[in-house]
Amino acid sequence: MGFIGPIFKAIWAALAVWKQERSIRNSPEMIKNNLDIAKQQARDALANAESVLSNPNATPEQHAEALRQLRLAGS
Repeated sequence: MGFIGPIFKAIWAALAVWKQERSIRNSPEMIKNNLDIAKQQARDALANAESVLSNPNATPEQHAEALRQLRLAGS
């Protein structure tokens, strides 16, 4: 019976650490940074797709991939 107490203490300690990590991860600065990164990735995907679609020497496969990237960037 003496081993159940330490197990519960370890579980509660792990839960406390998890809650603290969640609060840090959901902080406004972290969310803003993640949003800025996602915006930049979308801009990069749009720029790459635009360059491929405007290239007359691009293959149909490259055009299809560029259109797929456009759809993904929009979602």
